[in-house]
Amino acid sequence: MVDHIFDTEEPTTQPTDGNSTRSVGMMFQVSVSDKVVSGGRFWVPSAGMPSGALWQLWDTTGPTKLAEFDLSTISSPTLDDWNEFSITPVALTASHDYTVCVFMDGSGHYPFTDAGSLPLTHGVCTASTGRYRLNFTSNDYPTQTYAGYFFADVIVDDATTDQNIAWDLAVETDTGFDMGSDLTVPWGLATETDTGFGIGSNLTVPWDMALEHDYSFTIGHTGGLVTLDKDMSTTWYLNVLADSIVDGACTLSAPDAAAVWVGSSPDDTLIASLNIEAGNTLPNFEALRGVLNHIAGTSGLSAHDALYYIAGGT
Repeated sequence: MVDHIFDTEEPTTQPTDGNSTRSVGMMFQVSVSDKVVSGGRFWVPSAGMPSGALWQLWDTTGPTKLAEFDLSTISSPTLDDWNEFSITPVALTASHDYTVCVFMDGSGHYPFTDAGSLPLTHGVCTASTGRYRLNFTSNDYPTQTYAGYFFADVIVDDATTDQNIAWDLAVETDTGFDMGSDLTVPWGLATETDTGFGIGSNLTVPWDMALEHDYSFTIGHTGGLVTLDKDMSTTWYLNVLADSIVDGACTLSAPDAAAVWVGSSPDDTLIASLNIEAGNTLPNFEALRGVLNHIAGTSGLSAHDALYYIAGGT
């Protein structure tokens, strides 16, 4: 189950940053245990990615910086929309204060909604206040509070204890599985063969038969469990389509995963890659929601839900 601080909220203004540096974000808690931050999101202004932008996760106690992501590494970001990325999961403690923010060097715009309704709760995430700080370094915590929305966000996911199995070791060196015992196999290991099973479903395979007949599993593949449900992020769905989920995490940004899936140029934008998949050519490119419904063969779905069905959801 994936949750964020923001859901349908969008910035009402995108002012120019006139300070030497600015850090803006939200202080939040999660209401339950066994949750991790597996990635982040930033609403990229219509004018483009701010210069020197760094997404950061802080433990408010201390404070201590827990994670940082260089937003300039997102190639061809989608403007005036959320852009997502994955990080090494960071464990969260229930009812403990954390802050997610974006630091920028003062050049560019930042997304903002004045006088946002607080506290803001979606799923297990509750944001209590906005946070900001002006004219300090990227290693300084945003100490000032403001009753508004600064559009930096987290991707909060369930902690997992899934274990990956190296198939070449299991077959060749006997990792301790008894011949004839049943092994629940993450079906994401066999998605390349497309036998008709849904991506993300688990298949219980009699182990001796798996050894003898191989069920079309790729020997030596070390990928992990690939899950798919309607609460996943768009970046996750695109990485599923690109077969770029490694050890339970996305390895590509949304635009890069779309390019790999479609086979388009790595320099193409997300919109360009999707329109190529839909068979559209300039100047007749469709916007994100339209082109995803086009590819999915649906109409009227949100971009998120259409991509869920494209990725194999039902």
